[in-house]
Amino acid sequence: MLIETTQSFDTKEDAEDNLQGIKNLPGFLFGYVRQPSQPNQKYDIVHVFDCTGDTRNLRKQRAITSYELNEEAMYNFYRQLQHF
Repeated sequence: MLIETTQSFDTKEDAEDNLQGIKNLPGFLFGYVRQPSQPNQKYDIVHVFDCTGDTRNLRKQRAITSYELNEEAMYNFYRQLQHF
């Protein structure tokens, strides 16, 4: 089952540090830090992972029921990341 989880942090640095740790968890597929859209909002990290076990301890989780991929766009984006 695909799960999306969101966590909030006061600073961008805290969010980025947490994302670095989360990416090593089993089932991690994708994650990013979302910049606040309003003053005084927190930074969110959003991550998607494949879960085959217990999800009761996850905060702010949502099951993903359907999705679509644009494989060409993903490939092009991946190639752009290679330049960094």
